[in-house]
Amino acid sequence: MEHHTPRWREQSPHWVSGLADTIQVVSQGVTRGGKIVAKPRVFISFDFDNDKVLKDFIIEQAKRPDSPFEVLDVSLKEAAPEKDWEAKARKAIAGADKFIIMLGSKTAKASGVLKEVAMATDLGKPKFQVIGYKNGSKDWAVPGGGTVYLWNWENLKKLLG
Repeated sequence: MEHHTPRWREQSPHWVSGLADTIQVVSQGVTRGGKIVAKPRVFISFDFDNDKVLKDFIIEQAKRPDSPFEVLDVSLKEAAPEKDWEAKARKAIAGADKFIIMLGSKTAKASGVLKEVAMATDLGKPKFQVIGYKNGSKDWAVPGGGTVYLWNWENLKKLLG
């Protein structure tokens, strides 16, 4: 497995080391214009075989005191039967407000990620991509996955807040 340094790791003293898989960012409420509104539900797609560490990092980043989002890990712990996995992924994507792809060097070829992007497109979900590693590139983008952003705290707060 190729190792890269995650972009946000340099910005936070706390981090977790460590078929595509998924997590959801779940709402707890944020203040906008003096009113408390629910945080958006976000489905996160990543290449489980090569980039599981990205999931661990975003979970840890969500624990920051100023985080506008909270992460509920609904990742598969082991391979699920194909039809079962697709049904669970579609249901989770349908319940999300936003769809994010965490990009590693092999994400664009990860079959599970490609299936999830197709589901999100079919369901009309807004999508964007985040380069997960310091030495990452927009060349890693998944076709049809939306705009590509660098992974930094300000971008995450803006996109998820």
